[in-house]
Amino acid sequence: MKSEELPTPWSWTEDGLLVEGTYLDCYWARTGESGVAWYPILHLAVDGVPRRIFCRPKYLRQQITGKLGVSQWGGKHPEETELEPGTEVRIEGERRVSKNGHEYVGWKVRLAARSYSSA
Repeated sequence: MKSEELPTPWSWTEDGLLVEGTYLDCYWARTGESGVAWYPILHLAVDGVPRRIFCRPKYLRQQITGKLGVSQWGGKHPEETELEPGTEVRIEGERRVSKNGHEYVGWKVRLAARSYSSA
């Protein structure tokens, strides 16, 4: 896939800490210089527009990999996700302050299968 064909990345700073969309696909990249852990790059249709969601923050990565049914540390190959295209995805971050006064973002991830009704 050429870079001009890639969906626009979601910016947690510019676009906000809440993204909702329909799951299209998932790609994987290695974290850090050692490349020990994987992190997912979700492709979601957000308001009908394809976007890339980089799930690199540690706690977000942990939630996403758990919900995708894969390990960020190996074992089951990351590309064997259990998430089906069409699944509704909601990722929400909330800025918090720890007891020690450090700011961080707490993440909530919700996956909901798209419901179909018969006519």
